[in-house]
Amino acid sequence: MQSNDITDYVQECIDNIYIILMGYKDYINCVDVGKTDDIFIPKYPYITIEFDSMQQEWKEMPNRMLLIMNFSLTYYYANLSDANCRQGLREGLSKIASVFRENWSINSYCSELGSAVANIVPYVLAKGTDVVAGGVVSLQCKKIINIEFSD
Repeated sequence: MQSNDITDYVQECIDNIYIILMGYKDYINCVDVGKTDDIFIPKYPYITIEFDSMQQEWKEMPNRMLLIMNFSLTYYYANLSDANCRQGLREGLSKIASVFRENWSINSYCSELGSAVANIVPYVLAKGTDVVAGGVVSLQCKKIINIEFSD
């Protein structure tokens, strides 16, 4: 027996996170959002979405499974030497977390169990030759899927 499901749940979740961040771009005060951390960042503040890990648990045997997906939303705020860098960084990270607390269902993608902001960590990031004040908002998304098996 094997599952008929070939859906890329991680990519769908990333796409929904991206849509939410783009919708709140002005509120967060961010220039742009990238779906990976391997991109060139032309201007700050900038947010990247990275997939960290996923766990799977059977919710109801044999046809419902819980997917627990963990993401890092990395916030590149400004060059470390910029004035008022700390205050702007704190506000930006707080606003990102607030956006996902309000949009806990990730555009109804995780409608049953939703998402949660696991933690917020500000720190200094190196991106190329720049030393950037930034941080990470850890986001956990829980999605229940139906599994159908074929012979």
